Amino acid sequence: MKSDGGDVSVLQSAPGSNAARQASAYLPESVAFPPALTGEEVLKFYARLKGRKPSEAMPLLTRVGLKDAAGRRVGTYSKGMRQRLGLAQALIGRPRLVLLDEPTTGLDPISRQTVYELIGEIAERGATVLLSSHALTELEARTDRILILSRGKLVADDVLSRLRAEAGLPIRLKVWTSPESLAEVAGRLGRGRMNGRSVELDCTSSDKIQTLSAISSLGGLVEDIDVHDPSLDDVYRHFFPVWPRRRPETCSPGFFTIAGQEIRIGIRNRWILLAAIILAVFFAGAGHARLRAGGNARRRPPDDHRCLAGEPVGLSRPADRAAAGL
Repeated sequence: MKSDGGDVSVLQSAPGSNAARQASAYLPESVAFPPALTGEEVLKFYARLKGRKPSEAMPLLTRVGLKDAAGRRVGTYSKGMRQRLGLAQALIGRPRLVLLDEPTTGLDPISRQTVYELIGEIAERGATVLLSSHALTELEARTDRILILSRGKLVADDVLSRLRAEAGLPIRLKVWTSPESLAEVAGRLGRGRMNGRSVELDCTSSDKIQTLSAISSLGGLVEDIDVHDPSLDDVYRHFFPVWPRRRPETCSPGFFTIAGQEIRIGIRNRWILLAAIILAVFFAGAGHARLRAGGNARRRPPDDHRCLAGEPVGLSRPADRAAAGL
């Protein structure tokens, strides 16, 4: 790809340069390694590519939980094992920038926890970890900064707390009480939905403290309070707009008059309508031809002398019968 404007640098180095490659690491969503190589051979191969000693990469197999499978061929690995092997090769050489695309795909809960522990260790060493994922619930407590892209454009870039405030999404409070006190608690709060043993109500970040004070004033009527801030899923839905439908005004219009009414349609719809008219005319003509052929087959001409088993058939006029010798 060639740029048509602007500047790009990777850790103050030109993209594709040896310095940029040495300082960065990448893990794709679907990793693929030669199936005939063992896990140990794969790491040694990538260590040499990065200019590192193969022995430096071996502890990574233990860190990702593949020490016992180091001598097995990669073709026998499960998807989760290949994903962990890919993470190990991405961490060779202590990179300063790590790009991870769906790093927990295909992993069981324990392996996912191990991956996030590794990511935490990388960040503690001062490296920047750019993690792309749709598992937003997993990322909510593990991110320092969130970027949301919509159709190739950056629509949000901030910490989660400020994105919540910017979105203005409600905070949900769940007040637990006894069944006997449920109606009284709901009445004194003046709002909320009663649900079994709890009263649920929403508030904004600006009146959160005031609402909690009102709940606290209920004293012994309240058994517990759950506070649910807007999740990362909620924030994502807010900043990720729905794809707009194509409007007729965006197309070059065409005009048709049907039953005295002028109808405006776009170019694409105009060609579809024209094709439909051609097909309708074709099938109507074909059907009319079949009807005519069927009618002609049923109408026999008066002088049609067909014979069946040597006998004249269809001779109804006297002249025809005389000519046949009858």
